[in-house]
Amino acid sequence: MNDGIPVNGAVILIGDQRLLVLIADLQCCGDGPDSWEELRRRVEASEIRRLIGQILKRTPVDGIVFAGDFNLVESTFPMALLTGPYPAPHSGLIPAELYHHDGITTWTWDGRGTPFPSDTLDYQLYGPRGLKMRSGFILDTEKLPPDVLERYELQSRTARRTGSHRPLVVEYSWK
Repeated sequence: MNDGIPVNGAVILIGDQRLLVLIADLQCCGDGPDSWEELRRRVEASEIRRLIGQILKRTPVDGIVFAGDFNLVESTFPMALLTGPYPAPHSGLIPAELYHHDGITTWTWDGRGTPFPSDTLDYQLYGPRGLKMRSGFILDTEKLPPDVLERYELQSRTARRTGSHRPLVVEYSWK
């Protein structure tokens, strides 16, 4: 973050295993594939990838989780950069496959009331050599059944009141 790229991370010790956890918010918007916003996203992704590589060379970790708002509004190239490859034994990261409660929809940013459509802008990437995705979903309280809302003491309007982005909830286990 000291260089103006909104990214942060930590190595978390869980028992005798180390998990590298990162979060980022890449540049938003852009009006074309050659826009300054898209070019900045590519630079941010390249720098984040370089920094992850440096961390992995000096700090052994057993797993990696990288989540955030990747803002892939013009291309998926920044995502391709962020997935790696990384130094062994990690190779690359893959996106967690997540859906809304309906099992079909994947949007994570709610564009209602804006000139932009709802879209999948938020992701969780993980290293499949160290972690296994057990389950996960995109949390949108507006679409949850009443019994689920009641069980977890949620209200249907909670998601809308907390912002335009929906949380990505994922359960991982060690391989």
